[in-house]
Amino acid sequence: IACVSCRQVQRALKGLNTQQESSTQHHHQQQQPAQPQAVSLQQVQQMLSRVCELLHVQEGDLKHGLRRGDAGAALSSATALAVRLGPLVPVPSWALMPSALQRHWIKYTIAAAAGASAAAFLYRHSRLAGSSDLDDWAAAAAAAVKGAWGDHVVAPLVVVRDELFSTFRDRPSMVSNSEFEADKQSLLRMLAEFQQDHPAAAAAAANTAAADAAPASSGAAASAASSSSRGVGDGSTVGGQAVVDSDAVNRGMQIVMMCYERDLKSPIRNLVAGELARTLLIQVQRLKLDTEAAMLELDQILRANELSISLVAAVPALLLSWVLLRGVWMLLAPRPPDPKREAMPCRLAMADLERALSTLAAQPAEADGRAAGSPAYPQQQQQQVEAAEGLVLFRLYCVYREAQMLYRLKDKTSRYSEWPHMQSDFMELVQPGVTAGAKLELHSRMTRTYTVLKP
Repeated sequence: IACVSCRQVQRALKGLNTQQESSTQHHHQQQQPAQPQAVSLQQVQQMLSRVCELLHVQEGDLKHGLRRGDAGAALSSATALAVRLGPLVPVPSWALMPSALQRHWIKYTIAAAAGASAAAFLYRHSRLAGSSDLDDWAAAAAAAVKGAWGDHVVAPLVVVRDELFSTFRDRPSMVSNSEFEADKQSLLRMLAEFQQDHPAAAAAAANTAAADAAPASSGAAASAASSSSRGVGDGSTVGGQAVVDSDAVNRGMQIVMMCYERDLKSPIRNLVAGELARTLLIQVQRLKLDTEAAMLELDQILRANELSISLVAAVPALLLSWVLLRGVWMLLAPRPPDPKREAMPCRLAMADLERALSTLAAQPAEADGRAAGSPAYPQQQQQQVEAAEGLVLFRLYCVYREAQMLYRLKDKTSRYSEWPHMQSDFMELVQPGVTAGAKLELHSRMTRTYTVLKP
């Protein structure tokens, strides 16, 4: 009853203040026909007496402004008195909400006990009690952190750096040039001695080579000329020496293979008393030389593509670093809320607000404008309007609280953030002079505009 009476007084004082402002403006302008007053000063005084009787306060606190003839001052006095007195209806002690200490005394007790135990533990192991345990633990923790930093941060970075820049430069080659040259010279000596021991086979091989080389003499001469020109242009004789050695090896191997084919006709006898075992060993040496040459060429290819292979080997580490950096950036940088999962409570609160606004718009008082402030307005309908307005305010507070919680750790200040505009619309919804129909239109626009409020 006190709430309803105060609401009536507030509307009556607002109407009286509006009438006083209209009369002041009329005094400075031309004479116009007088309009009937909806609320008189005697009616306001009667309402104030009723409120003071319900609240058990002195009428002078509220009628000070009326004695001055200023309705605005009376309204300010009523507002200040309501703030000073607190709730309009006295609440019994057994119905009051428990304090924070009464609600969370178990947690506070456990926290206090844990704090006391921790303080006693620190005192027993500190220098105050003659113990150096805390110093030892601090040194051990610092050493552990330093070791973890070196093992899990610095060492992987050094490994990645070495993987990128020093893999092929510091890697020992499987076959060195000196070993290859030694094996090649050994094979040449074997072939030369074999050729000296078998002059007939050497003469036959020479005749066969001359007969085969006659049709292609022109092509060989051209290739030799080009090879020699390349060697001269490079300023080195390594290419020419390699060609000479290759020709000597080929001629010697031709003699070896002729003897090998001949000895295979009687393998058992030639294996013991012939040259079959010798020819097999020479072929093994030739195979070893070819393998070393292939490995040297492979090393040259790897060294030529060092950067490409290093980058390919570092791709997993780079991808992992990028994922970690992006995860840290998304964790620390502000971002808009997820409209599907995080904004669901806010959308549900907006639906409740829409139902409350529809209920308020359906009240007859909204259609009559300010007729609810008249004493002739039915008491029951006035109470229904008051209840609908209170429900709208409560639902609006719930929506605003959900929106604040939604943007608590999200982007609130960038140019792409919706929070500043949404907050302005919330402030417009709470204005008392806006009708329920206008609030419904604003509610509809908010659900169409903002991403977090779209259904």
